[in-house]
Amino acid sequence: MRHHLLAMATLAAIAGPAAAQSMAELSDEALLADVVAATEAQDADALLDAMGEVRARGLLMFAGPQVCEAPVPDTPFWENEFFAGAAEKAYLVEAREAAVATGSCGCVYEALPFAGFFEETFGRGPAELTDADYSRVRSYRRPDWSSVEQQYRTFSEERCGDG
Repeated sequence: MRHHLLAMATLAAIAGPAAAQSMAELSDEALLADVVAATEAQDADALLDAMGEVRARGLLMFAGPQVCEAPVPDTPFWENEFFAGAAEKAYLVEAREAAVATGSCGCVYEALPFAGFFEETFGRGPAELTDADYSRVRSYRRPDWSSVEQQYRTFSEERCGDG
């Protein structure tokens, strides 16, 4: 009994500051600590709240690997490594900025609709891109590629625990 009370007091001391913050304000580590605390305390409501935030941040772990790939069409443009690479880089500049802006730690391809980006930016869907589009796609925000990549990497390491 005494050990149980000591454990509960320790748990309250650890979880107390975190409980004073809203789930959205917690760091990933504090949020995951709240999941552990709620599980150990068998507090279903607190666990449900914490797991909802875990899911929103994309922190869930599954037995199998999650697929995070660009939904590229099977066309000659996308089969060419140079064309596909340039198109994906153009897309990733915008998608990574969107992920950072929204605080999304999930798959970067969920931060910005893939087909919508190409339709809005280049006036045609990804399946409609041709060799004639290559130079336009390749030069899209090219000066920003490195800085956006660095901003996203920093965000991903600090907010999402990647690295």
